[in-house]
Amino acid sequence: MTNDKYVIALYLRLSLDDGYGESESISNQRGLLNHFVSSRDEFARCEVLEFADDGYTGTNFNRPAVTDMLNQAKNGKIHCIVVKDFSRFGRNHIEVGDYIEQIFPFLGVRFISVNNNFDSKDHIMQAGTLDIAFTNLIYDYYSKDVSKKVTSAKHAKMRKGHYMSTTALFGYRKKADNKNRLEVDPVAAEYVRKVFALCLEGKTTGGIALEMNTKGIPTPMAYKQSIGYNRKWRKVNDTNHWTRAMVLSILRDERYIGSTISGKTRVLKVGSNHRLKQSKNDWIVVPNTHEPIISQDVFDEAQAILGLKTERSAYGAMERLFAGKVKCGTCGHAMRGRYDRVRPFFFCETTRIHKTGCITDKVFEDELCELVLALIRKYAEIALCADSILVGLRANVSGDIAKMVEDIAVLQTEIDKAKSSKVALYESYKEGKLTRDMYIEEKSRSEDAAAKLQGRMEKTKLELEALRGEPHANQFVDSFKELHKLVELTPQLVNDFVDSIKIHAVNDIAITWKFEDDYQRVVRLLEAEMK
Repeated sequence: MTNDKYVIALYLRLSLDDGYGESESISNQRGLLNHFVSSRDEFARCEVLEFADDGYTGTNFNRPAVTDMLNQAKNGKIHCIVVKDFSRFGRNHIEVGDYIEQIFPFLGVRFISVNNNFDSKDHIMQAGTLDIAFTNLIYDYYSKDVSKKVTSAKHAKMRKGHYMSTTALFGYRKKADNKNRLEVDPVAAEYVRKVFALCLEGKTTGGIALEMNTKGIPTPMAYKQSIGYNRKWRKVNDTNHWTRAMVLSILRDERYIGSTISGKTRVLKVGSNHRLKQSKNDWIVVPNTHEPIISQDVFDEAQAILGLKTERSAYGAMERLFAGKVKCGTCGHAMRGRYDRVRPFFFCETTRIHKTGCITDKVFEDELCELVLALIRKYAEIALCADSILVGLRANVSGDIAKMVEDIAVLQTEIDKAKSSKVALYESYKEGKLTRDMYIEEKSRSEDAAAKLQGRMEKTKLELEALRGEPHANQFVDSFKELHKLVELTPQLVNDFVDSIKIHAVNDIAITWKFEDDYQRVVRLLEAEMK
């Protein structure tokens, strides 16, 4: 591979936990890496790309720029990655080690950490040595230590009644001189008072939502967007509508009586995006931290009304067979489930709070159950048919796998020879057996040959992985083939096999199944077999 086709990726990262000192700044990292690349003759004609994650933690790889870079590397579009130090790439020593020791070598990607004096080209099979592993481990522990300190500082602020959310509660705005304190937003506060007033008049949460939509009162998200808040939200026909859940959320929120509530959730572990709900007993509640919008008496009366309505409608709740799966094909919201004394059914709640084109008919659970059962049996027959073909493929593929393994070994031997020939050429040049021009010409020819061999080997490795994986594993076949005699659905079966059920009309139902990619592979396999 010539330098004209050689692509170098410069990766830069900075998070809030790192601080914003000049030594760690994005501009400093950029200058350091650009100087490093420009000072190396071997990179003189290479294409240089930059990937930067500004404001993202290094404790996991859920970062847009690093994801893009790694995808390009996996597709053979990047041949070398350069970072300031290991911690810029990542702070989890296990994941970083996996990339340096296994993934990058397999992809043929060179990895350079400037400040650690590490170049994988010079450390073949030595990425796991003690000094590197220890360095990555220190970064990992440092990140966890910083996280504990940050969490401790946040909890201290919570206990003092500081408002810690990034955006203000609907009805309030953050004070200009103190972002951890709230003040009343006069316009939005009137909308909140309207919700409580309608509740005290005896309206249901659905009735309140309908009236708010009918009168064109903006939802919390629509109002925030109107004053410059850019977060996206689910919409129906390009409009964000009031829902029962929105109304109930406002009516249940004690912060409207002047209390600050924190600690409702916690992060499972450092670097995780998943949060765990906390028991109400573990919430941090500090009263009288800001001006109330609703009086304590009004709030208590609303809770009493909500309590009565909950008790009155408790008979209508049901543990659905299709819990969370059934959605309206028009608005995209989950459809609500109810018992009609005898037959459970689903309905789109949006039609009760806003006039839209959503389905207005009831969708009965037993009819939906019959449809899903029939389709599962049909897919089971397809899976059985495909399984017999896959058995034959597994038998035939073993010889092909053995041949590819042998080819890879031969190619590796040839690559080693090519590398040795470069050393021999240099020795001949130093001994005067070759002129400088002859040496450069032979060296270039040897490098081109080695690059082609390397390319062939990487391609063969990828083909080998595909060959090993495709005929042997097909989740669709393995999951469905035993279900051709299924007589009864269970919530677990539905959860395992159904991704979503979209209802456009009673006779227009679209089911999205899990293992869709594997199912499409089976379809192509059967079509090829028929031809």
